Amino acid sequence: MARAKDNITLNTVSAFFIALDENDCVVQWNAAAEKTFDVSAEDAIGKPLATCSINWDVEEIIRAISQCKTTKQAVHIDDIPFVSPTGGSGFLGMSASVITTDSNDATGCLLLGHDITERKQTENLLKNSETKFKVLYESSNDAIMLLCEKGFLDCNKATLETFGCRDKQEFCSKHPADLSPANQPCGTDSMVMANERIATAMQTG
Repeated sequence: MARAKDNITLNTVSAFFIALDENDCVVQWNAAAEKTFDVSAEDAIGKPLATCSINWDVEEIIRAISQCKTTKQAVHIDDIPFVSPTGGSGFLGMSASVITTDSNDATGCLLLGHDITERKQTENLLKNSETKFKVLYESSNDAIMLLCEKGFLDCNKATLETFGCRDKQEFCSKHPADLSPANQPCGTDSMVMANERIATAMQTG
């Protein structure tokens, strides 16, 4: 009865759960593992993990399993590419934890993890966006500068040329008011107006 309840619990969690015996043969394979790898529990259980019909870096996974058995500590491995038997592909993140007896002898291992493909895709999109922004930022013929409430943080090459600065360090050492006349056309002190405009920008975006 208790084992049946355990199986129900394992099959309701979103993480894939794979239990291995002392010979690294699969003894448990939950519903999330079936969904992630397109491999049924019936096809996986009783087989060595290394022979499961999944195209992945099984050597890295076996090393993590061996390490957790030796150290008796969980080992996390991330960004593992995989291809399922049906052609589905993605990336995995998982932890290997040792199963021990009362005398602390290793009798198996638990693999618990998630399909992190969507996260990896988002990270790559962000990385590509950052790269594109950097290229546009640096190659623009217009002066572009970044600042915070304390002053300038960065600038592009066109900014250095516009204001006659040797390098970014020299430019960022200046206050925006240093690049303006002492007073604005309205008569306001440039330092006062610059600080007011920066504060407004920091508050309202």
